[in-house]
Amino acid sequence: PPTEELQKNRFKQQMQMTVLAFKAGVACSADTMLSGFDTHSNHDEEHMPKLAELTDGIDYLWDYAQEQGIADRLTVLVASDFSRTPWYNSSNGKDHWPIGSAIIMENNPSWGNRIVAGTDEKQNAVKINPNTLAPEAGGSIIYPKHIHQALRDYLEISSGNFDDAFKLNATERFNFFS
Repeated sequence: PPTEELQKNRFKQQMQMTVLAFKAGVACSADTMLSGFDTHSNHDEEHMPKLAELTDGIDYLWDYAQEQGIADRLTVLVASDFSRTPWYNSSNGKDHWPIGSAIIMENNPSWGNRIVAGTDEKQNAVKINPNTLAPEAGGSIIYPKHIHQALRDYLEISSGNFDDAFKLNATERFNFFS
């Protein structure tokens, strides 16, 4: 039976359902969500507990997947539809900002434990060379479409039918997994 804490935590419930669906073979992907990051006021007071909840939920996902014997089969993408400004507004909040980040995780990947690209001191995207992944003034900015295309390639699901049905229009191809 679920613990009392799990019964109250919707995010962990999503993680548990995801793991159980994968283990049962009735799902091969899942989209889970944790809301509450849209902090236009009182950013620090609201954001810090949400980040802790997110981290706790991701830890639970990996622990539960390990317990269920499927952790070695997971590829996890942690991302958001937008980021927060690098400055505070008049309400001690942070507004929408287009430069964000994504975290991709697997159980002991050969390509893991590194950062690709980044931002400058004003939180603007740094351009990188799509082949070397090194910063380059004439390079390209990484957009979510590039991350998703690279995941499709890595997971070997970028067949013509799939890509044709769900176009990403990613002109450059990045290999984040070598």
